[in-house]
Amino acid sequence: MSLALAASKRGTGKKAVNAVRNEGRVPGVYYVNGEEALAISVDKKELRQFIFTAATHVIDLSVEGGDTQQCIIRDYALDPVTDEMVHFDLYGLTADRPVLVKVPIALKGTAVGERQGGKLRPVMHKVRVKCLPAHIPDNIEIDITNLGIGHSVKIGQIDNENLTMVDPASAVIVTVQAKRGAKKVAEEDEA
Repeated sequence: MSLALAASKRGTGKKAVNAVRNEGRVPGVYYVNGEEALAISVDKKELRQFIFTAATHVIDLSVEGGDTQQCIIRDYALDPVTDEMVHFDLYGLTADRPVLVKVPIALKGTAVGERQGGKLRPVMHKVRVKCLPAHIPDNIEIDITNLGIGHSVKIGQIDNENLTMVDPASAVIVTVQAKRGAKKVAEEDEA
């Protein structure tokens, strides 16, 4: 899913950046491999929908009414005291070049192990994947309904022909662990 974002060109340097922030805008940079970076600014309220979300969005960026370029948020910085957005980087996408993105995990269903008294433990909330821009998913859905106590889902078990997983295949995404009280009850029952 792609969303539109309007940007303006801005000057570089400390004075120009402070002037942009005083206008209620956030300074940023748009870049594509092999091209010169473009200094831009975006309205703070418009940018929030891309920063404070779990989903991965492809952005249709329009700089001062010009041509639309597809990009993703590569990085952003927040003020350590106020948590206000201070800066962001947009990475331009090209249709024939794979891109590395972090995609959120969406757990589907209720694990059998939870109904048996276990505790669901999500270990990873996002996974790194490499794919063409047309194949960037909003999230990766994992069905956990058959997950019992002591079992887990690992990266190597995700099957998607359009995505190449970057994280190790042995990395655990979600597991169901026995609660501490459940171990004691099981030991007493055996005695």
